[in-house]
Amino acid sequence: MIWIIVLAIIVFIAYKFIRSLNEDNKDLMGLTLDKRFSSLATYINHAAFSNQGTIISKRNNDFAIYKPGSSQIVEFLYSAKVLTITWKFKYMQQEMIHRKDIQNPIIKSEDDLLNIAEKLAYEVSDKMKAHINKIDLQNIF
Repeated sequence: MIWIIVLAIIVFIAYKFIRSLNEDNKDLMGLTLDKRFSSLATYINHAAFSNQGTIISKRNNDFAIYKPGSSQIVEFLYSAKVLTITWKFKYMQQEMIHRKDIQNPIIKSEDDLLNIAEKLAYEVSDKMKAHINKIDLQNIF
C-alpha cells in the first residue's frame, strides 16, 4: 500500500515538472531566451562588457554573456516563471556571485526590465568594489 502512495507522489511531481517546462516553452513563444529578453541582455552586455560580450546559448531557457579574457560572466536562466540572473566576478582567484530572481518577467514591460537591469548593474558594481577592497585588504596584512 505504501508503494502505491509513493508512486502516486512521484507521478504527481513528474507531472507538475513537465507541465512547468511546457509552460516555460509557451512563455518564450518559440524564441531562445536571449532573443525573448534581448533588451535586458543588451543592457547587461553594455554594463558588464562595453557591448563586447558574446552571448552563449546553451538551451532555449538559458544563456550566458561572456567576454574572453574577462573576469566576469553573466548567466540567465528561465524556469517556472522566474528569470534568474547570476553575475559572477573573479578577482585574485576569489569569486563573487550575485544572484537576482525576477518573478514573472514575461508580463513586465520593457521599461520595467530595463529598470531592473540598471538596478542590478549598480548593485553588482557596488558589490564588486566591496569585493576588491576586501581582497586587497586581506593581501596587505
